[in-house]
Amino acid sequence: MDNKIANLPQNLIEKPCVSRIEGSQVFFEDGTAEEMDVIIYCTGYKYCFPFLTNDCGIVVDSSKWVRPLYKEIVNIEHPTMCFIGLQFNLPVIAMFDLQARFFVSTLNGHFPLPSKSAMYEDYEKQIANKRKLGIPLKHTHGMMLKELRKGYYEDVATTANIARIPPVIINMFEKILEDRNKGEYRHIVYKIVSDSKFRMVLNGEKDFKPIVNDNKLSNSNIINGRHLWLF
Repeated sequence: MDNKIANLPQNLIEKPCVSRIEGSQVFFEDGTAEEMDVIIYCTGYKYCFPFLTNDCGIVVDSSKWVRPLYKEIVNIEHPTMCFIGLQFNLPVIAMFDLQARFFVSTLNGHFPLPSKSAMYEDYEKQIANKRKLGIPLKHTHGMMLKELRKGYYEDVATTANIARIPPVIINMFEKILEDRNKGEYRHIVYKIVSDSKFRMVLNGEKDFKPIVNDNKLSNSNIINGRHLWLF
């Protein structure tokens, strides 16, 4: 199996999903088994809102999916209530800002919310699309796919007619995600140049050879002994 985590130490082994556990023996989906002394459950974040009553109309399925939310922000049953920052696998700070501006625009009259039935229709279409893409319930708020992230940024900004996230933030996030999957991002400093461009500068690791697309090589320069790429 291909490692999901790049450059694992030699004393660590990455295994596929667990199929079953019998005593101290753990069986995996690839048919292998290992003896385990300790098992640590990595459940990820769980959504919990104990301060909300049933009257709020919010349901949290399996502690992973908060619904029903219009654009994954506005409580359809009580549209003066919002949830900021449920999503993951995207540039969270920029997204928090976009979602906050979206919600404020519904309160100050800049963007009047559609009818309740229209919001439900949009919500159901959004969930159906995620299920069609193979997104399971536990990752409903996850933006695992680039097309999902890009579509969400555009949808939120366009719907409320508010300023978009600067392209440089989105492009830099995607590049960092790509480099992270290769185990390279810790060696690079990412610097914003403008709303559309950013620089990648090596941090002094002389033996590091970054992998970049061939069409980017022409933009490579050396400044003070460090390689720099402009995107």
